[in-house]
Amino acid sequence: MYRTSVMIVLFAAVVHGDDTNKDAAKALAAAEQARDKSHFVQAVRSYESAFAADPRLAVSPNRNNAACAAAQAASGKGKDADKLDANEKTVLRGKALAWLKADLADLKKVVFVQATLLDWQRNPHLKGVRDATELAALPEAERKPWQQLWTDADAMLKKSIPDFYPLRVGTKWNYEVTVGEMAVKIQNEITGIEMVKGEPQAVQASTVNGAVAATEYLSSNRQGVFRNKSMGLESNPPVRLLKYPVKPGETWEEEHTVGKEKATVSAVVGKYEEVQVPGGKFKAITVTLKTVSAGVEVDTTYWYAPNVGIIKQVARFGDLNVQMELEKFVQGK
Repeated sequence: MYRTSVMIVLFAAVVHGDDTNKDAAKALAAAEQARDKSHFVQAVRSYESAFAADPRLAVSPNRNNAACAAAQAASGKGKDADKLDANEKTVLRGKALAWLKADLADLKKVVFVQATLLDWQRNPHLKGVRDATELAALPEAERKPWQQLWTDADAMLKKSIPDFYPLRVGTKWNYEVTVGEMAVKIQNEITGIEMVKGEPQAVQASTVNGAVAATEYLSSNRQGVFRNKSMGLESNPPVRLLKYPVKPGETWEEEHTVGKEKATVSAVVGKYEEVQVPGGKFKAITVTLKTVSAGVEVDTTYWYAPNVGIIKQVARFGDLNVQMELEKFVQGK
């Protein structure tokens, strides 16, 4: 992800002739390289240089990575933290706290925050400023702001809604698809975000044997998850795949024009159930879509797992059944 940020500022530098942007990109690259090599003190310094040179870079994941590096160094971890004194460690924890507080403030503007906040709770790099035993060893003046941060993050997590179809760039789902006795491997990947009619839409590419077989344009907001375009055909209005907030028993029916064809889509949300697929065991909720177009009916049932997406799908078309099961999930950055 950081490489994308580097390319953005380098591109801006080329277009505008701005040496500051070049310096920011170099500093950000140096920060990531230092972090990868466990030189956390140097990483923090480089992040600060990058953020100072170009404040647009002071957002996550850069800011979160900087906070993790500072927390690691303050805990004495890494290859360049052995000579830090108590005061320097306090300063580093202060930087980590400031960066995480800024992230938390930004998360209030975002629809789906569960994955990020759950990562905060589990990230081993933040253990030194999160675990009760670690915080108990800090002076009260330093301990209380950290405790407040985790209290605020926990409160936000409890109010948040799960993301049933993560659309971050780089998110990948590997599936096994079976049709009768035939089986094929498919990978779906969010390859980019494009602005379409002023709205960000995620481009999902489906790959079979290394070649892109299909492309869909998806979007997600507080109203639900939508398919805007598939196989080059635009849906007007977009097809609602899922309605937020997700409620068992919810139904909806909508009419669409897909390309030149008219279609009616009826949906029924089922219940949560434990589902075992090759990629693991998940608690998922079912959504069945009945699509009728030109007198032809297709029934498709999806199993959605929170913060993962589709773990299983069964499509029924006449006597033909097509089943898809998740083998591997990789969360985008």
